Amino acid sequence: MPDRISRRVPSERQKKAAFFRQLASFAAAKVAVLFFFTLIVSAPPARAAADQAEPTVLSQTELTRMVEDAVTPLLRGIEDRVTFEIASPSVLENRPACTAAQVDVPPGQRLWGQIMVTLRCFAPDPWTVYVPVYVRRFGTYLVTTRPLRHRETVTARDVRPVEGELTTLPEDVVRATSEAVGKELRVSVAPGQPLRSSWLVAPLVVRNGQNVTVIQHGKGFRVETEGRAMNSAAQGEAVRVMLPNRQVIEGSATADGAVVVE
Repeated sequence: MPDRISRRVPSERQKKAAFFRQLASFAAAKVAVLFFFTLIVSAPPARAAADQAEPTVLSQTELTRMVEDAVTPLLRGIEDRVTFEIASPSVLENRPACTAAQVDVPPGQRLWGQIMVTLRCFAPDPWTVYVPVYVRRFGTYLVTTRPLRHRETVTARDVRPVEGELTTLPEDVVRATSEAVGKELRVSVAPGQPLRSSWLVAPLVVRNGQNVTVIQHGKGFRVETEGRAMNSAAQGEAVRVMLPNRQVIEGSATADGAVVVE
């Protein structure tokens, strides 16, 4: 007699219980996933928190460096040796906190001696301070070697070049021998004095009332005649000349005292 194999068939009640258990398990898993994503979305990103950190307050050293960095490029084109310093560092002391600033050098200033630099703070509270900067320039200039009289013509032996600070000297101090030799003095000058271009004048090569040679030339011709100068002039300056027929013409004085009419 063959063995009888018996199988237990689940009842309808057991089937329903198993179905509800699976449904509850699925619902719990779904709730867990939703809770996990809720935590991710609600948590602030680390980078966002870092971006919201307070800005750094600029120190006095950093503000000083900003002023120096603004002035330095302006001095690069100067041929003379140049140095500069903040004339009153105390103006940057005990300033209100600043996290964003800008430095400007107002245009039109002579880069010689004291100049003013504007430092503006924008945050957290705006404020402005004017920083004095002293620019020193060093180079070659001429001094006289002996007493020179009014209307005396300067020679190469009358001046000598020296090296020193130009900042405290007049702006028109003569820098090269070629700028002085052959010029006449408007004033008397003591020995050892820095020579100024305003003291010099080109010597007159034509004087008022003097008879002069008038040279007229053009393409393929040259004519010379005599006339009388109606004004004094240095080389290259304009001269009015009356010709023998009383016609008045104008030309330029040459180094040898003639008048050239183009």
